[in-house]
Amino acid sequence: MKKGKVIQTLLLSLIIMLIVSACGNAGKKKMAKLDWYIVQRLAKWYAKKRQRARWFSSLSDVKSLSMQYGLKTLL
Repeated sequence: MKKGKVIQTLLLSLIIMLIVSACGNAGKKKMAKLDWYIVQRLAKWYAKKRQRARWFSSLSDVKSLSMQYGLKTLL
């Protein structure tokens, strides 16, 4: 996935976040799914960058990097 495509997907996700945020408790569940989607896409991109066959193995790396650089969750 190209850098522009990743940014476009993340911006679309943020727009969805603004729409869903007015939904109350049902919105929180959708936000958790959206958080997972963003972390999953970042993990797949990171695995491809590091030339790893399995993206799930890079999930802990992505989580630690996102905490280190201050990536916020949507909840």
